[in-house]
Amino acid sequence: LFLVKEKHDALLLFFKNLEKKLPRLGFLARIYEALRHYHSHRLTVLKVLGISLLVHLIVGWACLQFTFALGETQVALLPVYIIVPIGLLITAIPVLPAGVGTGHAAFLYLFGLLGCERGADIFSLYALSQILTGAIGGVIYLRFRSDLRTKGSADPDAQRA
Repeated sequence: LFLVKEKHDALLLFFKNLEKKLPRLGFLARIYEALRHYHSHRLTVLKVLGISLLVHLIVGWACLQFTFALGETQVALLPVYIIVPIGLLITAIPVLPAGVGTGHAAFLYLFGLLGCERGADIFSLYALSQILTGAIGGVIYLRFRSDLRTKGSADPDAQRA
């Protein structure tokens, strides 16, 4: 998308023609136009993609370490980087919060394909690490939020703003 100018964008023309024929699908053109906004923000998009790649590498590495910690040393690196994103995608099915249950079943099955019987345990450790990381971030947020409130309440000008 970075290389195509708006007036030559075949996908945008397709969505606009589709909107003319089927007005209910007009939201597709609007979504695509919103994404085209980032056409002129290439560095931002590349930074976000880099951060996303880093997060995915860390999550895959963590799940591999959880696997090793549970005594399953026969699992190779590449298959873990293939099945973990699939398992996490399955956790997006809204059954219980944080993918509990769905994630356990998905990881049990997917890691079972690799000959590992501890997939549900691996997901439990992953979910626990997510909860702990989120809790740490929450405590930090609440700590600084209360500092800002305290400083703001002492300053009458800050209350007016």
